Amino acid sequence: MKLQLASELWDEALAHQQDIPVTPAQREEIERSMAEFEKDPGKVTTWEAVKARILAGRRRE
Repeated sequence: MKLQLASELWDEALAHQQDIPVTPAQREEIERSMAEFEKDPGKVTTWEAVKARILAGRRRE
């Protein structure tokens, strides 16, 4: 239930991302993260992979 709510909130944020203010510090962090990703894309886990791992763990409980 909580994961679904988080997913729905995320989808809503993505649909209206131009309306979300970004501070200079946040922009710097985004740029730092993107530079790190571009250096080694293999270190990144996609949201789809993380979500699947979370859901798989919940099914085992």
